[in-house]
Amino acid sequence: MNSCILMAQIISNPELRSTQDQTSVSTMMVEFESSKEGEDPGKVQVEGWGKLAEEIQNIYSAGDQIIIEGRLSMNLFEMPEGYKEKRAKLVASRIYPVTANT
Repeated sequence: MNSCILMAQIISNPELRSTQDQTSVSTMMVEFESSKEGEDPGKVQVEGWGKLAEEIQNIYSAGDQIIIEGRLSMNLFEMPEGYKEKRAKLVASRIYPVTANT
């Protein structure tokens, strides 16, 4: 089973597009704290589909803290320099805002 829950901060505003069959897709970059002290934060692209994509576009923006529930996907990209690079993508099934207690 491929299941992932991640608490992260949105670092790029969501971008909404439609597929050829008019399905909405939203993508954004998020970052999360490293588990090792002194290491840079991790970054991953988050993708939402359908109604969730529209909710992401309408509700969330850069700087928001969120909890993402979904599945992790690894993709292989051919780089112009001639090598291949693996990149992770988190395909969201649910997103929850993190609210501060004031």
